Amino acid sequence: LACEPDVASRLVDAALRVTTGPFDEDQLGALPEDESWSLLINDADRCLPALSNLWPDVLHQIWGDNGGWRWRRDDVMASVASDGGGVGPHVDSSDVFLLQASGRRRWSVQLEYVDEAAQSDAAGVCRTLPDFKADAAWVLEPGDLLYVPPYIPHEGVALGGAEVCSTLSFGLRTYDSKQLAARWVEDELLGGTAALVAAPLTGDAATVGAEDVAVVRDAVRTALRDALDDDAAFARFLGALVTEPRAPPVADDDDDDCWRDAVAEAA
Repeated sequence: LACEPDVASRLVDAALRVTTGPFDEDQLGALPEDESWSLLINDADRCLPALSNLWPDVLHQIWGDNGGWRWRRDDVMASVASDGGGVGPHVDSSDVFLLQASGRRRWSVQLEYVDEAAQSDAAGVCRTLPDFKADAAWVLEPGDLLYVPPYIPHEGVALGGAEVCSTLSFGLRTYDSKQLAARWVEDELLGGTAALVAAPLTGDAATVGAEDVAVVRDAVRTALRDALDDDAAFARFLGALVTEPRAPPVADDDDDDCWRDAVAEAA
């Protein structure tokens, strides 16, 4: 998968420097056995149906038969690493479920919430937390599952052995209420034509009077209330948002032709 041009892949070396794919087979085959590295593949479940089929089994461990997680489903990131390989201590904005597929990996966790902004953000290297202090640690064997809540600092390090270390990270998107509100205003409230605000002509030229402030505030409140009262419009907005791809698809004329042929045949 890391050799495919339409698959998001990254190679992280011992210094946490990041090289983005696609890679060629010779390049991957020449990765050193005596140095730490980690190969990451995003959206692996969209490329391999067998991984996609694991979603219900993984999430069942936390939520049982409650299927409410499905609309928050993001992706499965696959990681293959040599001894000592990892991406450094970091936080994710998602609910993360870490399934050990083969080999072993030690996960260390700091039991406090940390904002993403605390991470270092140098170009060309992984975003990491400079002041990571582990409060707990576990070694995951094949089949083990670890849940890490959003914004909890964690670090995974591959442990050498007879089997290559491979980990599957199942992510569920989380949504910040302020970001949701801003996006809703941008997508829904700013479209179309709104009523003009009929502010009274009071006070002098250098003063916005209390009556003016009240009129404008009431107009804004009415616009927000009327828009939120449209249940169908808000449902469309939320449905479009949660199904929005994180990255635009790669343009491929051949794929477009195949898709059109498949649709025509099915019709």
